[in-house]
Amino acid sequence: MNTRKLTLGIIAALYGAANVHALEGDPSEFIYKPFGVNPVGEAVAPDWTVVNRQYTPWVNDGSVFNCSAWSPPVNLVNLDEDFTQTRTCSQTQARLRTDELKSERLSQTRFDGPYPESVSYTHLTLPTIYSV
Repeated sequence: MNTRKLTLGIIAALYGAANVHALEGDPSEFIYKPFGVNPVGEAVAPDWTVVNRQYTPWVNDGSVFNCSAWSPPVNLVNLDEDFTQTRTCSQTQARLRTDELKSERLSQTRFDGPYPESVSYTHLTLPTIYSV
């Protein structure tokens, strides 16, 4: 077996080929049959397409961070006066995504994942109301 056929065989094996044939003679006669369902001589890989994505709900991941100072500061409020304080904070949220994949060629569906996703956003915290 020559080096080219051996290399092609290794590449096909790494990509999940179930049946690999390296014929003697012309190197262009290399045959790759993924999962053993394609006709001999057709060199194709399964074509998985995402047909649906499923997500878990977003959940807070850790504590708030990068918070601004409370506004207004307490020392600027008149004695015996009601006031409301607010501040802006950042929060990271996380969820998991699972992809539903379909291969028309193989007439099969499979699931891939879960994949973690996260996002950080800045928001105004709920106001704190002080009554005297």
